[in-house]
Amino acid sequence: ICDVSDSVRNASRFMLQLVWSLQECFSRVRSYVFVSEIAEVTQAFNTLPVERAIEWALKAAPVDYHCRSDFGYAFSRFARTELEGLDRKTTILLLGDARNNYNDPQAWALRLIRERVKGIIWLNPEGQWGWGIGDSVMPLYSPSCDLVRECRTIGQLGEVVDNLVHHWWR
Repeated sequence: ICDVSDSVRNASRFMLQLVWSLQECFSRVRSYVFVSEIAEVTQAFNTLPVERAIEWALKAAPVDYHCRSDFGYAFSRFARTELEGLDRKTTILLLGDARNNYNDPQAWALRLIRERVKGIIWLNPEGQWGWGIGDSVMPLYSPSCDLVRECRTIGQLGEVVDNLVHHWWR
């Protein structure tokens, strides 16, 4: 589930490259993007080359790119529409800065999702220093996550992938 809002514009390509790569490496991966409304992009990521898939996700997926981020709304919609398809084999990977523009964080939705899955991993492209400051609701979402990491560089991503391969997905 990848945030494609303006606040992560610089990191979105990096995050979507990761999403596309995961779909290439693993079967049964489903991918989603959101700003406020959430949309599945699995088919585009399965059929288009990486650059075209990323461009489509950033410009043409059925989300309103001009609205303000609303993680709570996206999570509540995901819980309402996708919960039945989740099970204890499912790992949710969230990519986003948790900047919610003072909207209702609806943390209950992420807790509900967590109850159904093996785990939730959150990669945040913002430095930890900003978590919980201003409109960041990262501290409200962190308790529902099994792993939360700052992920702004290739080095940080490498550490996360190493952790996942050697400890999480064993």
